[in-house]
Amino acid sequence: MSEQILFLFGRFHPLIVHLPIGFLIAIILLEFVKSKPGNQNSQEAQAFLLNCTVLFAVIAVLSGLGLKEETGYSDSTVAAHKWFAIAFCCSLIATRIVLHISQKQATRIYLAAYRSALLVCLFIMSIAAHHGGNLLHGEEYLTEYLPWRNAKIQPRQDISSVALNTATNRISFEQTIKPIFKDRCIKCHGPKKQKGDFRIDDYQIVLTGGESGQAAVVPGKPELSKMMELIRGDDPDDIMPPKGEPLTNEQIDKIERWIKQGANWGRGFSHG
Repeated sequence: MSEQILFLFGRFHPLIVHLPIGFLIAIILLEFVKSKPGNQNSQEAQAFLLNCTVLFAVIAVLSGLGLKEETGYSDSTVAAHKWFAIAFCCSLIATRIVLHISQKQATRIYLAAYRSALLVCLFIMSIAAHHGGNLLHGEEYLTEYLPWRNAKIQPRQDISSVALNTATNRISFEQTIKPIFKDRCIKCHGPKKQKGDFRIDDYQIVLTGGESGQAAVVPGKPELSKMMELIRGDDPDDIMPPKGEPLTNEQIDKIERWIKQGANWGRGFSHG
């Protein structure tokens, strides 16, 4: 029961985490844009908002720890996000102390210290948020389509096309199966996140299975392959992928035929 409560609390992390971000931006706008130094109303509003920021930042960290326990994030992936979030909480507390002192001793030195502390909080928060975004979307989500990276971007494979060797009628892993895995599976079962201790980019794990202990792929035997059960949605409560549109019948058919033909791994995956 206590574990379920922890998991439920963790599910609120994506909602709660945005509150301290909004509060901090409001404080910075009040201090740098909307008010004059020493304005009593502004200082009271900032003190209240800063208290709220500290409170919800701490709650966001705790809920994030709960979410980590439920999901399959690896420790190496989540560590940076966690520690920068904790550093953000500590910097907020320090900033609140500086604000309290600056309200008691209204000097230029304390005003400068308070403003500097706000900017430090913003900087640390940005790094923590960046790592959080990497966890959710992958490391190249923001930079993938930058103009100077166009040369590195390969056109997305048309998964709907049938990439077959016409002479042998064999499914190509490189041209057909790998694009499906990269498009629909790698975010939750790749180098940065391994739900159920399973990785779609590691052939040995694909053959042996994750925490379920059932082989995702049994070469030559799709009827014994756990992957087929999951992508077909035999159990509506345990379908893969769990979010977004399910795989099309054509994609499922290609994966089944690939397994039946021996599940050749080709050159595998490269994350370079």
